[in-house]
Amino acid sequence: MTRTPGLAIRSRRTRQILGTIALLGTLTGGCGTAATSAHVAVKSRPSVLPEASEKLPWPPGGSPKLARSFGRHMLARLVLPAGAKRIGERPAPPRAEVVGSQNLVDLHRFFSIPMSAQDAASFVNRHAPAGFLPNGPDLGTTTAQDGTIEQFVSFNLRVPPAGITGDTILLVTFADGPHGSTLARADAEVVWYPPRTAAEYLRPGAMQSARIKASLSDPTPHHVVRVITSRRAIAGLAALLNGMRAADNGDMSCPSFDSAYQVAFIGRDGQRRVAVDPTACTTDDILVNGRVQPPLWDPANRLISELRKLVGLSTRNA
Repeated sequence: MTRTPGLAIRSRRTRQILGTIALLGTLTGGCGTAATSAHVAVKSRPSVLPEASEKLPWPPGGSPKLARSFGRHMLARLVLPAGAKRIGERPAPPRAEVVGSQNLVDLHRFFSIPMSAQDAASFVNRHAPAGFLPNGPDLGTTTAQDGTIEQFVSFNLRVPPAGITGDTILLVTFADGPHGSTLARADAEVVWYPPRTAAEYLRPGAMQSARIKASLSDPTPHHVVRVITSRRAIAGLAALLNGMRAADNGDMSCPSFDSAYQVAFIGRDGQRRVAVDPTACTTDDILVNGRVQPPLWDPANRLISELRKLVGLSTRNA
């Protein structure tokens, strides 16, 4: 693993909304003014929300407090060579990588190790902490701003705990220290899932229908629209969306798309209650009564696949 000069950013996603912006505007039309924040608490009609006694069906969210607690646990499991001593914070080495997410908590510690940086990095890479997997068999290298070549190793979680994402890493960066020793910086970069809002809960019995629209460009630009009234199909869509967790607000890099989709759920009163715009780029945007809610995490594009089936399109290349 080789990194370019400076800090390497694990940028999973830098969203490019492209043609989906127009669809989102269509969804908000007639639903009131959409809030600009993606974390707006919304008061929805009681028929849409779960009862207070009901357990919400989606996976639990995390928090900065949970991330900090788990980060301390990660650092405590780090295996270092004999003679390693914890030291005070140093300007070098800087962390070699950073996970691109707004929901990132980074805890770090510095150590002095009585051996060369190459030997120290090799030892750490061979001794994955309990519950972690090495990111690769080879050591990573990065070039600091002063031109110094530094080595690093990183570990991924075998099984992330509830509320913590799989992008979380344990990172150790090594630099030459005095008298043949090594300075090491260990970072627990913990990414936590935000909690979902109760307004996003879909109660199938409160919905009269679901209107699906697919905007396609192959072979020529055209739209496919279908109104679903099947109770089973509506319940299936609700279960799919209710089972998703909120996205972790990470950076993403997405390709351009030649198709776009949307589904709007119509209440028993004939009013549009919930509208979902799958971006085809790991997330699904969601509005409730015209208000923006936290996006849902859908890296496998499961919603798009289901919508294509319901409108009679092949799920290939969805």
